[in-house]
Amino acid sequence: MAKIVVISGIAYVGICEWKETKAREMEVRMINRKKHEINDIYVKMLRLSFFCETFMEWSEQDFLSFQKRRRHIDSLLCSLRYSSSGSHTDSIRNLWRAKERYMREIIYWVHRQEEADREIAAQIPAFARQSERENAPKGGFLKRLFAKRHKADSPSAASMLHELNRSVVGRQQAYARKLAERTDSLDGMNRRLNVQLRQMIENMDGTVQAELKRQEEEVAEAGKRSFATVIGLTAFMVLLLIWSYMVIHRDMMRINRYKKRLEGTVRQLEQTVLENEELIEARKKIMLAVTHDLRAPLASISSYAELLSTEREVSKCREYSRNIRQVAGHMSSMLNSLLGFFRLESGGEKAVPVPFRLCSVTEILETDFMPLAAGKNLLLNVLSAGDAVVIGDRDRIIQIGSNLLSNAIKFTERGSVTVRTQFDQGVLTLIVEDTGTGMDDEEQTRIFTAFERLPNAIAEEGVGLGLSIVKGLVGLLDGRIEVASRKGVGSRFTVCLPLAVAEETMAESGRSRISVRSYTVLVLDNDTVLLAAIREMFAYHGVACTVCENTRDLMEHVRSRSYDLLITDLKMPRTNGFEVLKLLRMANVGNSRSIPVIASTASGNCDTGDLYAAGFSGCLKKPFSAEELLQVCTECLGSERQSEQIDLDALLKYGNRRKMLDTLIRETRKDMEAMAECAEKNDHEALKEWIHHLTGSWEIIHAGKPLRELFALLQDSGEFSVDEFGRTVQQVLEKGKEIICLAQQAKKAYESNCC
Repeated sequence: MAKIVVISGIAYVGICEWKETKAREMEVRMINRKKHEINDIYVKMLRLSFFCETFMEWSEQDFLSFQKRRRHIDSLLCSLRYSSSGSHTDSIRNLWRAKERYMREIIYWVHRQEEADREIAAQIPAFARQSERENAPKGGFLKRLFAKRHKADSPSAASMLHELNRSVVGRQQAYARKLAERTDSLDGMNRRLNVQLRQMIENMDGTVQAELKRQEEEVAEAGKRSFATVIGLTAFMVLLLIWSYMVIHRDMMRINRYKKRLEGTVRQLEQTVLENEELIEARKKIMLAVTHDLRAPLASISSYAELLSTEREVSKCREYSRNIRQVAGHMSSMLNSLLGFFRLESGGEKAVPVPFRLCSVTEILETDFMPLAAGKNLLLNVLSAGDAVVIGDRDRIIQIGSNLLSNAIKFTERGSVTVRTQFDQGVLTLIVEDTGTGMDDEEQTRIFTAFERLPNAIAEEGVGLGLSIVKGLVGLLDGRIEVASRKGVGSRFTVCLPLAVAEETMAESGRSRISVRSYTVLVLDNDTVLLAAIREMFAYHGVACTVCENTRDLMEHVRSRSYDLLITDLKMPRTNGFEVLKLLRMANVGNSRSIPVIASTASGNCDTGDLYAAGFSGCLKKPFSAEELLQVCTECLGSERQSEQIDLDALLKYGNRRKMLDTLIRETRKDMEAMAECAEKNDHEALKEWIHHLTGSWEIIHAGKPLRELFALLQDSGEFSVDEFGRTVQQVLEKGKEIICLAQQAKKAYESNCC
């Protein structure tokens, strides 16, 4: 496009310049032709003037030639009068015509003189003869007599000649006078003609000079114009080149970006292929590991279960039951390791920072692993960093130490295992050393790979995920891990984790348990074994539990009585937990619209926030213990039974209390204004997004009930009245005002305590 514009511009300028040049050449040719015509006329008039100098000797043919040449000059002057001063050309033409007339008159009078001369010449012989007669000799008397009388009667020749001479002289004088007048007039006319010719030449020369000067000025102006055009065109071309360069550079950058993106995509695809190959290999390893490591526990459980069915001795039955629980715990540990690994790989795990004492980490590790070390006659050295109070994910740190200590004890046959913690400048350093088999450099590069088992670990229990989970947890906590090992000497693992120092007033990390109260629970799951286990767990703690395997039985139970709590599996063959929740909220059976619903799932990538936004009151991750089951139920029922008493302490445990309160007041006010605007516009989708946004934080402070009710109402697909919708939205707005009011009161109390 730029080339077309440049070529078009150059062609346009070239054509314009060519037209101007042709026009100037045409004007110059016209001026030259005019000069040539003037010079030609001037030369012809000069030649004609020179020719007129001998007009006294002209013949009739010469005079005709003069007339022809004079008419030719007259026609030239006539054509010239339209391109120059017409008065001068007309005067010259009139002068030439007058000159011709005067020349004719002069010739006429010259011819008259010649006629007079011829007349005299013709009469002179007659006068001579007469004079001869008068001078003849005298005769007789009679002759003399008669002769004398004759003399007296006729004039003499002399008198006649004298008279003729006087007459001729008079005419000649008259002719000469006429001729002199005409000659003078002709001279004057020649002078005027010369003056007119000179003026005409001067005028025409001035005109030509003016034209030439104008042409020079136009040429100069055209040169300036051309220069300006060239400069403008050059500047335009430079700008166009710059623009073209920028466009080309942008396109090249875009192409390079596309190329890099394509190369990145190719690399990603190659990496994906490698990862897929690794996943296939890992799947083979996990299948081999799981089938191998679960086969023996399952065989043991099957054997002990068979023995239980036939054993009558109580002590033996208890021993078999204890062994079954131990084997089941081992299987649960393996499955938890697998689930934890997959949750880390999928990004489903989140750090949960809480205030705790550093010494509690080493105390728990020492308590858990001292028996294992003593069982192998190993010395377990535990060195604590002190009693500092920090904020971090205590459970994950303990899990990291547990995995490292478990491996250290597992691969150490004699000597000692040392665990040491250090805390300096906000960094916790956890060091685990052993005097075990050790590793070479090649083995050290493989230990963090999932399902990778070194030759010395083939005979040991496990699936090869311990160090992979450790690496994932360290990355989750923004830390780093280092390993140093020598074959046959031992290994040392060093973990560095950033931790913030907590205020002493927040040092209590124990979580207050809500006491188990008498309540009724309805459980929906397609796994009959799990249903039986849940029912027994609840029964052991005095909780009434009803189980069902399908939604038809569920609705029958809900219709028959009001339950305090419902636990439903998220994934079932014919339905799922979301559909069950929707069915309950849409049905007007018993307390189906208000019963708290807990989602039970074995999925490692399930987002708790999404569950809360959908309307669930809690989440129970499989596999779970009786304590975990009761903890989730009591937390859910506790928040419901406390009539949504807002508790801000759950939000204010960490960080600066004043800033947290200011942020809570400001953001809650903005959120309530936005929800009120969405409700006024009946924008249900926007309201669902706001519910999803607020549910997480409101559930923490036990204020999520209005949000759940509004979400359940919106899930009815518009099957609700305007009054019901307005009332439910108003409850949410009132709850927001209550949160703001409580936050302002807490802020005032905090400021007064600080003062």
